[in-house]
Amino acid sequence: MHRHTLNLVMAGLIAVGPMGLFVSKASAADTSNTERDRVAAEITEKLNKVAKMLTDGTSPEAILRFVTTTDYISDSPGAKVPTSGKALIPAQAEEMKAIKAPCSVYIEDPDKYGPLETSGTLAAAFVTVRCASAKPGAPDFSTRSLFVWRRTPDGWKISREMEVEGN
Repeated sequence: MHRHTLNLVMAGLIAVGPMGLFVSKASAADTSNTERDRVAAEITEKLNKVAKMLTDGTSPEAILRFVTTTDYISDSPGAKVPTSGKALIPAQAEEMKAIKAPCSVYIEDPDKYGPLETSGTLAAAFVTVRCASAKPGAPDFSTRSLFVWRRTPDGWKISREMEVEGN
């Protein structure tokens, strides 16, 4: 089983049955639109804070600690940084130095990519991050990732990230 798929199975957002993969019944089917809208608003507020932190010059390490869980795992095609463990945050923080404000960070259009899905203390949504490059003449940074969020005492935090498109 592919590592991305395994992460979603572990998060309870998809399940494996005798006929293959399917969306877990515990996800969107049992979640009211009111709950989904509330969670989407809370996560959007978190993403707005991240965009402000990027604009305010907050250190990449502080941003990552603010928005990720302690067991955060990230993976993307051709990744040159660790996908988990103690080395992940410093490596991602180093990559973040290549971007600068202004940045926009938002949940993707639900009509195009599907709505945020939530089940108890977990949520999943496609999120886009767009920032200017810190290097003159270099292309701007843009990525779309599937984020699995976990509700923590400090609010919603990213537990799993799977980049699906970007530079």
